[in-house]
Amino acid sequence: RNNPLALQYFDNVLRLDSTNLEAREFKGVYYKRRGEFEKAFEVYRDIVARNPDYSNAYFDMGMIYLEMDSLSRAYDNFNIAVKTDVLFVKAYYYRGLCAELQGNVDAALADYRQANGMSPDFLEAKEALERLKKKQ
Repeated sequence: RNNPLALQYFDNVLRLDSTNLEAREFKGVYYKRRGEFEKAFEVYRDIVARNPDYSNAYFDMGMIYLEMDSLSRAYDNFNIAVKTDVLFVKAYYYRGLCAELQGNVDAALADYRQANGMSPDFLEAKEALERLKKKQ
């Protein structure tokens, strides 16, 4: 998880194949887990510069922004993630969470319904949907 050898491994993979976006993504995750958000953002921005449709990079940036309490930026990144991958269930859920935290209950409900409809076993989405329905 925080093993510095992991970073060497990702760098070695990228030296062998500079187009390997998955290795880049894992490098970004490594930085995120260490709390090195700026380095993680650099990696994710590099990924989307290489492939603007790489939805995981937007999702990962959204998760960092959410952790930083930058809800509008988190929402924007989750929004791009669902536009680049319409089946990205977790991105719908987290976009809904951002909407809920910003007071936009209707948007939150729509996203929770979408996530729950796509993946009925996704407990967080199901619970969020039930919680918000009770508030209405």
